[in-house]
Amino acid sequence: MEPISVIIADDDRLVLQDLKQLVDWKQLGFCIAATAKNGEQALKYIKKYQPGLLITDIIMPGMSGLELILKVREASPDIHIMIISSYDEFDYAKKAIKLGVSDYILKNEITAASFTEKLIALAASIRESSKINGAVLSQELNAYFAGSAESELNSTGFDAVSAAAPDTAFDAASGNLKYLEKERYYFFILGQSTPFLLDVTRSNELFTSSVNYLISLTRQIDSFPISLVFTNEKFVLLGIRIESSSTERSFLLSSISRRIFTLINGRSPRPCMLVYTGCRQTIREFRKLYTQVLPILRFYSMFCPGRPVPIEELKQKHCIQAGRQFPFQHLDSSPDNLEKNIMEIKTFLVSCNEALDLPSIMNFYIGFCRHMETLRECSLDFPDPNYFISFEDMLKWIFNTYEKCLVALRDGKSARYSLPVKNSIDYMEKNYSDYTLNAEMISEHAALSSGRLGVLFKQETQQTINEYLTHLRISHAIWLLTNTNLKIYEISEKCGYRSSQYFSQVFYQHTGRRPIDYRKLPSK
Repeated sequence: MEPISVIIADDDRLVLQDLKQLVDWKQLGFCIAATAKNGEQALKYIKKYQPGLLITDIIMPGMSGLELILKVREASPDIHIMIISSYDEFDYAKKAIKLGVSDYILKNEITAASFTEKLIALAASIRESSKINGAVLSQELNAYFAGSAESELNSTGFDAVSAAAPDTAFDAASGNLKYLEKERYYFFILGQSTPFLLDVTRSNELFTSSVNYLISLTRQIDSFPISLVFTNEKFVLLGIRIESSSTERSFLLSSISRRIFTLINGRSPRPCMLVYTGCRQTIREFRKLYTQVLPILRFYSMFCPGRPVPIEELKQKHCIQAGRQFPFQHLDSSPDNLEKNIMEIKTFLVSCNEALDLPSIMNFYIGFCRHMETLRECSLDFPDPNYFISFEDMLKWIFNTYEKCLVALRDGKSARYSLPVKNSIDYMEKNYSDYTLNAEMISEHAALSSGRLGVLFKQETQQTINEYLTHLRISHAIWLLTNTNLKIYEISEKCGYRSSQYFSQVFYQHTGRRPIDYRKLPSK
C-alpha cells in the first residue's frame, strides 16, 4: 500500500526533530516528504509533493499557520490538516474548525502513544476519503472527456478543434475538477488491442471489460504516484506529476513510459498501446489535444505499436475516415485468379492503412467475412472477436482465409459436379451481368447440346440452368443492395437485367420483398 505523504511546518527546529523521531511513521503508513520552517516554504512543498496530510503550527514568522491552511484549502481541498500549537485558545480552535482541520493538538500534551493513536485514525480517514474523492474526481473527468468524441465528430481536423468555442464543459464543471484547473500533469493514454467484430453490438461490453482490466493493472504501479485515473471510450487515461529539473523530467518521463508499457504488455493477454504527452499540461489543454488525436488513437488501438508513442508523433499524422466499401462482387471466384484478387485486396487495404482509415478497414473485414459465406453458401465459423497483432498479421489472415475458401469451393464443385456442370457454373459466375446470357450460350461453353446439359444440370444441382442463373443474379443483387449506395436501376444492370421493372418483379418473386424494401432492412 502506498504510504501517505506528510508535510510538517513549524518554526521550531527542535519540534520538527522531535516529531520526526516521536513515532514510526513508516509503520503507521506515512512518509515525511518535507519539513518547513514557515508557511511560505510549506506552501511550496505542498505544491511539489501534494501530500495527504499537513501538520502545521499556528504562529510562524511571515505566513501564519491559519493563513497557510486558508491557501491550502483554496488549492487542495482534499488535504487533511492537523494543527499542533502551544496556544490553548478557543478562537484559534474555532477558526481551525471553520477551515476543516482534522485535529487540534497542544504541543505539551503530545506523547508517542497519543500521537500514534491520532495518526492511525487519520490514516484510515485519509484512505477512505481518498477513495471517495478519487472516485468522484474520476466520474467528473469521465463526464468532461465524454464530450471529446462529439467534439471530434463535429470538427474537420486539428485547426478546427484548436479554434473551437470556449471550453464551456469545464466552465460548467463543479467539485473536484474546478480545483485542478491550474494543475499540470504528464498524461498517459492506455489502450488494449481492439478486436474486429462481426457482432458490433458487443463493442461496449468488450470495451468496458478492457478498460476495467487496464485500471486493475494500473493499481499495481507503486514506483511512482498516479494523481488522476479516468476513462474515455476504450482508453484509460492517467495523470502523473513529475516535479524535478527539466533534464531529470525528460529522463523520468521516458523511464515511467517504459515501465508502464512493460507492465501492461507483460501482464495483458493482448497487446497494449501507450501514448504519452511530452510536456506538462492542464486538464483543459490535454482534453483539446486528446480530441485532436482521438481518431488516430482508435486506429492505433487496432494495431498496437510495439513501443511507447509520444503524442506529438500522432499530431503529425493525417487521418482520413472515408468509410469506403470494397467491391467484393467484382472478384472472380475462380482459384485461377487468386493472385490477381489478392493484389486488389492488398492495394485497397494498404491505402486504408496509410490513410489511418479505420472505418474502411472495419467495413472491409465485415464485408469479407460475409462474402466468404456467400461463396461457400454456408455460415462459416470465423473468430468473433478476432484479434490481430499488426496490420501485416491481418493481411496474412485475410489472404490465407481467402485462399482456403477458393480452394474449398473448387474442390467442393469438383466433387459434387461433373466437368460440364462445373464449367457451366463457372461461366455463369463470370458472366451473370451479361443480360444476353442464356442456356444456349452456356451449353455451347460446356460443349454439350442444350438438351443434354439441361438434363445433366438438373440431375446434379436440382435446379434448371435458368433457375440457377436467376438465383445467382438475385444473390448478387442482395449483396449490392446491402453493401452499396447504387440506384436500383444500376443494380439491375449489373445483375443482368435491362429493365429495372422486370428486375423488381423477379426480385419480389424470389425474396418476397421489393428491392427498395430490402434496402431499408437493417444489415445482419
